[in-house]
Amino acid sequence: MALVMFLVSIQLFGLTFSSGKKTRYDKEAVVIHGAMGDVRIAIEAIKNLVDKTTRSVHGVRDVKERVTAEVSKSSPTADPVVHIKLRVILGQENNAADVSDEIQKKVREQLTNFVGLRDVDIEITVENIANTATAKQRVV
Repeated sequence: MALVMFLVSIQLFGLTFSSGKKTRYDKEAVVIHGAMGDVRIAIEAIKNLVDKTTRSVHGVRDVKERVTAEVSKSSPTADPVVHIKLRVILGQENNAADVSDEIQKKVREQLTNFVGLRDVDIEITVENIANTATAKQRVV
């Protein structure tokens, strides 16, 4: 009897600290369901594509990205929702709102064209606004 009570208490303890969310986060890859079968795309590949695309936007000095994929437990065959958090450093010569709109447009376009992801959540935080590029002085 004591063993049964111990197991029940462990189960209740686990349920207390579980999040209870109906979704799970896939840290390794995103599964895209195509006509010929499933395709697994590594989160790192998406991260690299986002990095290259963001750096190509005029006015972006530096970028740090975080990519996560959320898959519904209730419908595992549904396309995943990809969450992208970008922390960017911009130059002073451009408007921050215009640059962030351009980043979102280009990232969505690249992910749709190359990966086939349509449901993408992009959050952009401007960490700093840098002066124009200055040459580093040589230390003697």
